[in-house]
Amino acid sequence: MNKEEIIVQISTGGYLEHKVTHEAVCGKLMQLLGTIAVSKVIIGWSCSRELYEHVTGFLRQRGIECYLWLPVFSETGVLKADTGKLVDDTGTEAESYCLTEGENFEFYCPDQQRNITSFLQIYEEHFDGLGFDGVFLDKIRYGSFSNGLGGVFSCFCPACMKRYQECGIDVDELKHQMGLVRDGAGGYGEQVLGITAYDKGNYTFAHPVWEKFYRKKAEDIARALKTVTGYFHARGMKVGMDTFAPYLAYFAGQDMKRLAPMADFIKPMMYRITNAPAGMPFETDCLIRETVRCNGTQMGMDARTRARKAFFEVLGCHDTGTEAFDLDFTARELTYMAGLGIPVYCGIEVNCNEAAPSSPEYLRETMEGLKQVDMEGYVLSWDLMGATDGNLAAVSGHLGAGPSDGRPF
Repeated sequence: MNKEEIIVQISTGGYLEHKVTHEAVCGKLMQLLGTIAVSKVIIGWSCSRELYEHVTGFLRQRGIECYLWLPVFSETGVLKADTGKLVDDTGTEAESYCLTEGENFEFYCPDQQRNITSFLQIYEEHFDGLGFDGVFLDKIRYGSFSNGLGGVFSCFCPACMKRYQECGIDVDELKHQMGLVRDGAGGYGEQVLGITAYDKGNYTFAHPVWEKFYRKKAEDIARALKTVTGYFHARGMKVGMDTFAPYLAYFAGQDMKRLAPMADFIKPMMYRITNAPAGMPFETDCLIRETVRCNGTQMGMDARTRARKAFFEVLGCHDTGTEAFDLDFTARELTYMAGLGIPVYCGIEVNCNEAAPSSPEYLRETMEGLKQVDMEGYVLSWDLMGATDGNLAAVSGHLGAGPSDGRPF
């Protein structure tokens, strides 16, 4: 049974942004706490020490834990020049995806030690000593299909080339298969990456090199995160993790079984309505668009529709025909994660904007549909400051703590 514990997430903007004041944040939290019990607050990642000093103090007085939200393998280049970007199978740096001015989804290779060092330096130079109870690690992955094929068909930097040799991966064959996907040849075409089955966060493929490739990526993310999480745990800080839904996480190097032992809790971004990176409908559309090809170009809508249908059949997922991703499939993904022995909090969108047109109806449907999943609760994502009164009232109403009819919160 879902324990329905509530965590709140607040975006203060990118490293160089200053989107909010501590007065606004504390005011919004005070309003929320009048109707919803909150156990933790996740906030970040602008370099705003004064803001965090006030917010951590505000929360400490109320017995609420505060976690610093930080991107690990992305955004680092905003503050550090010495970074190593992902290199794809063609020798090109992987594309970024600019969602907002302060967030570029530019990814760096986890196999390059300088990227880990630069991230930890950012923490020490800008956030150390602020009294956070823990850190919330975001972008703990490779690029996704929203970064184009190169975001996933990576990395091939010198450090990764050495790792392929250690893992016994035939790089020439791997690049050959990637080339066939890019051309829409070799039996790929409408068959997404030659996938034949899916079960609990893992795929099987017609060609064995793919499983070796994605296993290597998962090992490298886990190895890098062992260093990062060890650093924070040694400082007496807890660690939360932001991940994709399992069926998407696989392609980005996130193996939940490898990540779970290093975290104090995990928030899978089960964003059923988000049309932006991490959103289930968005990332799925990107996966289909990027991999369904013919003669080196993306296929038309009819071919993508057929490929989508076939992929959904492999997933055991229903194509709802609406903006929201299949709720039953979402529940199955969460049930798998809940069995990993780690507290799991489902990320649901309460902010309402063009990228995430969340509504009270959507939130009520989602929370009601996930009541039977044996998880800890929810992270109200990804920015409380953009949440409408109606959305918060819907959450409060579902929890039995306040109005649910959209009245002013």
